[in-house]
Amino acid sequence: MLPDLAKERERMAQRRLELMERKMERELAAQKRHSEEQVARLEKLHHEQQKVQQEQHAQLLATIQQQQAMMFDLIKSLAPVHNENQEQAQA
Repeated sequence: MLPDLAKERERMAQRRLELMERKMERELAAQKRHSEEQVARLEKLHHEQQKVQQEQHAQLLATIQQQQAMMFDLIKSLAPVHNENQEQAQA
């Protein structure tokens, strides 16, 4: 009778161990899925941030080029006045 009881206890302990292992496997799988989802979200966010940054750089470059063109036009418009003043000073 005692050996049967010992075997039953051992079988129950083994069963509990197997159930605990399965539970841990499920928890680890859930943690892994959660981590993978976080990584995917972070990658998407990083990509979106890079895109926004590239757009901002393009806008800044366009603004700088526009300002340079305006300055060049201003310099060109002042150049004849400067030349006329030099000619008048030489005369």
